[in-house]
Amino acid sequence: MKLVNACLVLVFTLYSALLSANSLDFSDVVKDVFDSGEVSHAQHSTFWSSLNKESQADAAAFLHSVKGTTLIGQQVQLEVWKSAKASFENQSVTRTDELLALNESLMDSFKSNLQWPEGSANYKAAVSEFEMGIARSAKSTDMILQTAAAGGAITLPDGRELPLNKDNIELIIANISNIFIALNKLFNPKWID
Repeated sequence: MKLVNACLVLVFTLYSALLSANSLDFSDVVKDVFDSGEVSHAQHSTFWSSLNKESQADAAAFLHSVKGTTLIGQQVQLEVWKSAKASFENQSVTRTDELLALNESLMDSFKSNLQWPEGSANYKAAVSEFEMGIARSAKSTDMILQTAAAGGAITLPDGRELPLNKDNIELIIANISNIFIALNKLFNPKWID
């Protein structure tokens, strides 16, 4: 699981703008969900306890922002790796139709999920950071797809090599799916076992 999660760091930049742009501190809980692909009852309680300390309007705006942007980012990650699988199978860079559509709508989706008024300093800062994150993510995506198409390996942040073969790509897709499920569970105000 750690090997797969290290690989997710390559496209995690989509979240950096959001995590640094919001005033509530939830990043440890979200990071733990990303690391483990699971959410515990204690993590859920911590997240919602922190959220409930805010005014109802601030909490609702924050949750809308975090939930919308994080889940869209997870969808992008999932489609990047589905595209990597297609690239590996086709032996040429291939992007899924879903990835192309998400890339087209990503900035508009991000902006619609921000909690600040358009034109405010916080809004402009978040958009600027997100634009830089998109550029970094696009480079990572290109590298992943090119490497998968060539049947090569990527170097993980810890220096290990990860061959982009069918088994490893499917493992990454399964891990992203687990994280997506865990995030949906975290963002539900009612704990579900």
